[in-house]
Amino acid sequence: MGLSHLDEILWVASSVLAGLAVWRILQQRLFVSPFRALAVLLGVVLVRDGVVSIPAYDRRAYTVAWAWTLPFLLAAQVWAGHLVYVSHRRRDPDQRKTEQDEVCR
Repeated sequence: MGLSHLDEILWVASSVLAGLAVWRILQQRLFVSPFRALAVLLGVVLVRDGVVSIPAYDRRAYTVAWAWTLPFLLAAQVWAGHLVYVSHRRRDPDQRKTEQDEVCR
């Protein structure tokens, strides 16, 4: 049992779109924090997709490849999320103020 035809189309389309997004970020030299994080995250996704696509979907090797690459994907997601959070905090340093802070003054 392998992937359905629709799943294969969606996998190829998502890989192509991720590759185009990375290429566009690099082409435009958008190396500021959120875009750099997005490019790295999409790059990790593309590498992981490449590694996971090597073994057949219904084989144990696919499961092993999926399991070994998952921590790298999760680490890239956490890192990208942190960089986006930090960049937003730099844009709006008063973001942390709440109504309760103003009432306590």
